Amino acid sequence: MITQGVRKRDGVISLAQDTDRSKTVPPSPAHTALNPSLSVWRFPDFRMLLTGRFLIGMANNMQVVAIGWQIWSLTNSALALGMVGLCGFLPYFAAALFAGHLIDRFERQRILTLCYIAHAVAGAGLLLIVIMASPAWQLYLIYPAVGLNALARAFIMPSYQALTPNLVPRESLAKAIALASSVMHVTVACGPALGGVILALGDVMIRPFFYGIMSNQSALGFGNMIVFLVAALMQVAAVWTAAAIKTRSRGNLNRGLTWPLLFSGIYFIRVRRVLLSAIALDLFAVLLGGATALMPIYADQILQVGPLGLGVMRSAPAIGSLAVGLYLARRPLGNRAGLIMLWAVAGFGAATIVFGLSETLWLSLLALVIMGGTDIISVYVRQNMIQLGTPDDMRGRVGAVSGIFVSTSNEIGEFESGVAAHAFGVVPSVVIGGIGTILCAAIWRLYFRELADVNLTRDGQEKLVQDGIAASALVQEKMAKAY
Repeated sequence: MITQGVRKRDGVISLAQDTDRSKTVPPSPAHTALNPSLSVWRFPDFRMLLTGRFLIGMANNMQVVAIGWQIWSLTNSALALGMVGLCGFLPYFAAALFAGHLIDRFERQRILTLCYIAHAVAGAGLLLIVIMASPAWQLYLIYPAVGLNALARAFIMPSYQALTPNLVPRESLAKAIALASSVMHVTVACGPALGGVILALGDVMIRPFFYGIMSNQSALGFGNMIVFLVAALMQVAAVWTAAAIKTRSRGNLNRGLTWPLLFSGIYFIRVRRVLLSAIALDLFAVLLGGATALMPIYADQILQVGPLGLGVMRSAPAIGSLAVGLYLARRPLGNRAGLIMLWAVAGFGAATIVFGLSETLWLSLLALVIMGGTDIISVYVRQNMIQLGTPDDMRGRVGAVSGIFVSTSNEIGEFESGVAAHAFGVVPSVVIGGIGTILCAAIWRLYFRELADVNLTRDGQEKLVQDGIAASALVQEKMAKAY
């Protein structure tokens, strides 16, 4: 069992973790030397957390492909595709700050379990919509199911960020973050591909067994039914993994909900200007450069590759992310990590422009792979900065605020892409977004020089920890005045 505590050494207060060695079986030296990125896998609760994250990620990404292709088939509307992003953002935004407060007050493992249950309920709802609803009603029923998934994610992301530092020692945290990011991007790679294969082959392989039995079919036939069935089963299995985590992690917050406490995560990030700059950069870069909502249009009209090609396209960014994430797990960034992050964001914008202009599948896939590889660098640096630079008793609230920015960049980015494509056309909207992303990286380099100076060496990590403790003290002082 791993417990969180505070130690004072040489006059410096730092968070520390005590590991019960009797319940942890360390790997052999040879295994650790050959697989340094997997050394954190020896912690059983961290294994369960990653397993649940894999199952939920696979299920969600399979559903994303099926939902996007079905809505496009029902409506042929870029705006309707963008509405999926809006329905994913609004519940998340409404619940995120409350989620951070609850995560810092109550047991995080139980909150994660309840969130997985909500995902399973939404997954079962999508399955029932395909089986029972007529095509005329499906569009109006899918949007609420997307909203329920988003509501659960408002709690899941800060739960991950708050739990992970309590499941591994601090010296292994960077590798744990890189491995967790790699697992997430495996799901983003495999989930859409599996969903696309099922969509493409579902009618051919499944329809003969159900012909004449089911009258309410989806616009895509029986492929969607199998996608949502498999996804719902994965979400049910994820509930068990969360319930199996034995480490009981909860914040030290023991006050009832008040407005100052609700917004304390925002105040913490405002005090930590370097964190604010990293989170805001990711927000604007993905908001402008996100073209994922338009992939069904590219697959259908521009590249003409159908649902199977759509699944491959949705998987391509994750292949780049996975490759770079595994590299970072073995060789974590040290010096000049912040500057590398800025160059990665600029590369993301350039790859977005190439994707927007491409009319051949291989070039589009290459651009998407590069987009994924550069994006994971930004995620890796930002997550290290947040998790190292946030004291444990504030990780839920700070993680919730970070989640709002991430959700804004993803879901509102999809909505913005749909609106821009509806107004200006698909290709111009993607190219303009890529140019805007490059400009963001240049502006941040000029006006947020402290971000370029961030490093993740041992000394740099200690500085992040101490700066976080100092910022937390300022927040506590503000809270005391408010009371």
